[in-house]
This record gives sequence, C-alpha cells and structure tokens, in this order.
Amino acid sequence: MTKSSKTPLMLLGILLLSLLLGDYVPLNTKQIFYAISLTIQAFLKAVLPFIIFTFLFSSIGSFKKNAVFFLIFIMVAVCLSNFTYTQIAYLFSSMDFLPKVKQISEVKHHLTPHWKFSVPILIPNNYALFIGILCGLLATSMPNREIWQKVSANLVKVSLFFLNRMFIPLIPLFILGFALKLQHDDILMPVFQDYGYVLLTALVPSLAYLSIMYLLVNNFCFTAVLQSLKNMLPAIITGFTTMSGAASIPATLEGSKKNTKDPMVVHSVIPMTANIHLLGDGFFIPTVALAIMTSFNLPFPDMSVYLVFSLSFVLAKFAVAGVPGGGIIAMIPVLETTLGFNESMLSLIFSIYIIFDCITTSINVCGNGAFVMAIAKIYHRFKSKIE
Repeated sequence: MTKSSKTPLMLLGILLLSLLLGDYVPLNTKQIFYAISLTIQAFLKAVLPFIIFTFLFSSIGSFKKNAVFFLIFIMVAVCLSNFTYTQIAYLFSSMDFLPKVKQISEVKHHLTPHWKFSVPILIPNNYALFIGILCGLLATSMPNREIWQKVSANLVKVSLFFLNRMFIPLIPLFILGFALKLQHDDILMPVFQDYGYVLLTALVPSLAYLSIMYLLVNNFCFTAVLQSLKNMLPAIITGFTTMSGAASIPATLEGSKKNTKDPMVVHSVIPMTANIHLLGDGFFIPTVALAIMTSFNLPFPDMSVYLVFSLSFVLAKFAVAGVPGGGIIAMIPVLETTLGFNESMLSLIFSIYIIFDCITTSINVCGNGAFVMAIAKIYHRFKSKIE
C-alpha cells in the first residue's frame, strides 16, 4: 500500500478517534490543535492564488500556437462536460434523491482556537484565475514560447513542492484540529450517521453517467464497452491507489491509445485534461456540499445561486493540482464565496473528500478515458474545420 493510499484510512482513524475519545481530551489541548489547523489553513489560503495561477498558466500555455482552435475546442468541451455534472448533481439533490441528513442543532459551546494567526493574501483567487488564463493564452503566441514554457514549468514545480512536501504531509494534523472542533461542537456524529448515504447518492448517478458515456462512444456495443473498460483498468487502479490524476496519466495514455487508435489526439488531450476534466468531483463535491448546507441549517440554494457556484466550479477546475486532495483545495474559495461555507463546513467537506478521494479519482480517470474517445470521434468528423 502506497503512502497516498494510506491517507484516507489515516484520516478516517483520526475522525473515529476524535469521535470516541474527544471528550477525554483536555480543552486546552483541543484549542491548541484547532489553532494549528487554522494556521495551516491560513498559509494554504495565502499560497492558493499562486497555485491557481501556475497551473492555469502551465496548462493553457502548453498548447502550440497553431493549435489555438483545437485548444478552444477542448476547453469548450471540458467546460460543458464539467458544467453538466454539477447540474445533474443539483437535479438529484433538489428532487429529494439526496438522503435527508439531520440538521445540526445550534452549537452552545464553540471551540475557540488557542491563538489566531493570519497571513496576508496578496491577490484574490479570482484575479489569479483570470491572470493565469490570460498569461497562458499570451504564452501560446509569444515568439520565444519555449522560454515561457520553461518559466511555467518551474512555477509548477514550486507549487507541487509546496503541496507534496509541505501541505500534504500535514493533512493529518490539519484534519485533527478540525475533527476535535467538530466533536466539541457536536457536529462529528452526524457525519458518521448520514454522509455514507450521501456519498452513495453521488456514486449512483456518476456511475450511470459513465455507463452512458461508454455506451455512446462505443455505439452501444456492449463487447466494445467491456474492452474499453479493460484497457482503462490499469489507469483506474492507479488512480484508486495514488489518489492522483497526474500519476495516472501514463496508464491513461496507454489505455486511451488502445481505445481510440489515435495517439495524436490522445497525447494532445489527456495530459491537459487529466486534472481539469473531473467527472467524480463534478458529482461528489456539489452533492456533499448541498448536504452539508442542509446539515448546517442553511437554505437550499436556488438556481441563480447555484448557477454562480457552477460557473465558478468550472473555472476553478482549471487550477486543480493532480495531488491527493487537489480537487477540494481548489474549491475552498468557491465554496466560501458562492455557498457561504464557514470553517467548520470547509473542514467537514475536506475530511469527507480526502477519505473518499480514491473513489472520486478512479471515476475521474475512467471518465477521462470516455472523454478522449468522444473527442477523437468529434475531431475526425470535423477535422478540416477544427484545423
């Protein structure tokens, strides 16, 4: 078992121990661990605009100048696909497919941190988002684009160093403080009582959507569907064990080349979309977010509010890092600004996401296999116009 695959089990153990033994932990100790978690969160929020910028700059700037129309084609397809997932998740939730989670009663004794430490945020996340897109597009048309590619590659290395070497090793400590707060505020118990059913609600439509995608791209030939899934199985297993879309890219490339018989399209699409076209996230994050809002007595968002969330969700996906927890890290500012998530809600959805990241990542990888098959079919049908 890899270190990444142990992370969900470790976090599940932290939540269980906090639930069972939290009452025996001294109040001062809880306050210290909670303060540590808030400090880590403060550093993450300060660095997040840089991470968003670097991954957008790199992914968009990696395209060749003469492939601008193909780039637009892929971008539009990814945005439409990600937007569709969020709408289906909202539809299921609004039609009472979402299990009724217990509302969390008003907290009488909030756990306060032992100290509060703030880190200045130099640039808002939405500014970083649009600057990253703009710089990436400019890099594709610069005369010395190789230099800009090297610059973006080095910036990505810095972001990955922070995530892989500094933040991810601290995730257990990061979650522990919030888990103790949730237990102290009597919020942790509803998680174990209700959210297994919520995740099942997200899993059913995502698997149904995957099945339809593979049937469509294989012209409803069940034998071809099974062969396509067989070719993608190594990539799916890699995603499950590493919780990383980036780590699954080599296996996804091999499986997709067997499925499409078109290495050019596969090598153009998979490296860019592995971290931004996320079917599993598109179902899981909105479904769990809506359930958490219900738990915390927040009104179910109407279509206008959810539309803002969906559009922000789609844009934020372009800044996802292919590391464990990367999907939810990019969503923190979106959940705060569009759905009104507070610290307790963010820590709750972060914990749930990390525990089930192995499942969502494997669904993401499987979805990318069907996505590139669809892109290959559309590309060859309209090849002359796209080029």
